[in-house]
Amino acid sequence: MRRHFVSVSTCTQLVVGAVAAFNENNMQRDVLGLPPLPEKVMLGVVMVGTSSAFFKIPITQTLSTHICHGTYPPEETHMIYCYSPVPHPVHRRNEGMKALDNRCGILRCYEAFKAIVGI
Repeated sequence: MRRHFVSVSTCTQLVVGAVAAFNENNMQRDVLGLPPLPEKVMLGVVMVGTSSAFFKIPITQTLSTHICHGTYPPEETHMIYCYSPVPHPVHRRNEGMKALDNRCGILRCYEAFKAIVGI
């Protein structure tokens, strides 16, 4: 299914994946004899048509525990997101990477994202 916007369910899936990755990382640390991380900022990318939205999701052990138990955490979690800058933001949904000048902005964001992730 092609999406032209970031929906609530898409964000929910991204957060669930980030929490699962956080838990998996901590399980791997336990296997290696390392202490679990109390918190970590997880990064994510969601494709919106042929454009992208980039996310920073702070995950804490408290948040993870509450999600696992189906309870509400005491504090809200605020994720930060950013759409790739394009010359005509109004047309982002329809044009995506079709327009050459849009591609430049979107690919610059991917290059910056790679540097943050350490690839």
